[in-house]
Amino acid sequence: MAMFVKEERVDSFDKFIEVTLKLNLRIDLPGKSFTIYRGQEIDKSLLPSIARDSSLSLEEILKKEKDIFEEFRRLSYPYLDSNLQSDDEWVLLALAQHHRLPTRLLDWTRNPLAALWFACIKDKEKDDDSDRIVWLLAVNESDIVNLVTKAESPFAQNKTKVFRPNHITKRITSQNGWFTVHTFEKGKIIPLNEIVIYSLRMIKIRIPETIRNDILNKLDIMGINNLSLFPDLEGLSQYLKWRNNIK
Repeated sequence: MAMFVKEERVDSFDKFIEVTLKLNLRIDLPGKSFTIYRGQEIDKSLLPSIARDSSLSLEEILKKEKDIFEEFRRLSYPYLDSNLQSDDEWVLLALAQHHRLPTRLLDWTRNPLAALWFACIKDKEKDDDSDRIVWLLAVNESDIVNLVTKAESPFAQNKTKVFRPNHITKRITSQNGWFTVHTFEKGKIIPLNEIVIYSLRMIKIRIPETIRNDILNKLDIMGINNLSLFPDLEGLSQYLKWRNNIK
């Protein structure tokens, strides 16, 4: 059952900044708290990629997850820098997620402008003029996986938690990346926006398709673009394509 999530709608880049600052000032949680952000080109539930195929049973999803993660662990070593060659499941899972392997992780960032860029950068179908979305989630210390002790495997968590990866790649560092690590409940992964303890601390910002290009241009002026978020040759190439309007 979908939970109620507060929504805001912005009609300009400046309004997004104003609303984001206003919403951050409203956070009132015990202990230390902060906000993480997620940008999406369409309005969809907050499900990690491993759980998006509704045709699969729980057993099939778990088997697929185990098989592809073990294959990633086994085959990735030749492609990793020596400092990344680790048997730490948290490190490997973060790397796998960052390189688009289906996992139980969902990408977030501490940078609202990075989330806004991710919401706007992907093209949609020609006739799709639906809103683009930036999610805000207020996080408390008790939500965060303790990576010092790391007492449990990411596959053995009994609650959906927030996970800050070590800055193991330039991309994770540049994107100020965080993750939510999801668990299976009642035979499936529950979307984050349907988990009461999180949905009550969540806000959805709607961005009209009509202001997408203006937002991307202003983000570029502020140094938020393919190259700054993906600081490698692929990021450079994608940035040059975007700047020169090459599809």
